[in-house]
Amino acid sequence: MSLTFNRSIVAFSRTKNEDVERLVPIQLACPRTGKPTLYLHDVERGVLYELQKVVGPGRKACWLMDNQLHKDGSIQFISPIDPLFIALPILHRAREHSEGKFRTIDDMFGCEQDMQHQKLLDLAGFEAQLAHICDIRDVSPELRAYRVNDDKVLVWLMKKMERLLPAIPSLITDDIKEDQKQDVYRQEAVYLLAKYIPESQLKTLLQHLGIEEIKEETADITSYFVDNTASYFKASPSMPKAHDDGNTPKKPETPRSLAKVNTRGMKPLTSFFKKK
Repeated sequence: MSLTFNRSIVAFSRTKNEDVERLVPIQLACPRTGKPTLYLHDVERGVLYELQKVVGPGRKACWLMDNQLHKDGSIQFISPIDPLFIALPILHRAREHSEGKFRTIDDMFGCEQDMQHQKLLDLAGFEAQLAHICDIRDVSPELRAYRVNDDKVLVWLMKKMERLLPAIPSLITDDIKEDQKQDVYRQEAVYLLAKYIPESQLKTLLQHLGIEEIKEETADITSYFVDNTASYFKASPSMPKAHDDGNTPKKPETPRSLAKVNTRGMKPLTSFFKKK
């Protein structure tokens, strides 16, 4: 299966231009939905990036750069992603299909032909990272086998949530009682993580923390940042299509993560084009 560029894009990143230019598009399964999704691979440094598009109700714009007008004026960001999020569903499937037996990483990540999951093995430190969520057995001096460990996964997700907590207060503008702040902040942090984990894993994390599940969010978690793979790439006929049974829940007009963003004092985009 091959992917080719379908259009040019304008994206923001903390990396330099020459770093962005060497990024190679690869197709991996979204860890939450399992759908084919675009990621960017820095082959030289062994780093994986995600490409996200900022969306908003009624937003229309274009870019004027280097005397050229780009019709698609969407705001997009290229940011690093922890490859363990991509690996987690693959590891769970491998354990299920092998009835709990240990398997080598080549066996687990090279068997899904419709994706490019074997590219994960080229990422810097990926094999060492698996120790955070897997049990490991030495088959021989040069060969190891792995099996995902649910207890380790839960500890790993808890650490991810705790790293998000310091940033949560700045995203919430509602008045919250002092004795409720910890629960509210934890809930927000968990639902930020929810985009990167399967629904079953989200339920486990919520249960462990004693947080009540929000039904409408687990059905279709959304935010300002969305994957926009289909807009930029076209695939060969062998590319799997997303399944649509007609029962997909409708997204809320105002996402939960957007509703609490502090936009006070922010000017609308159109204000920059008014006559002076």
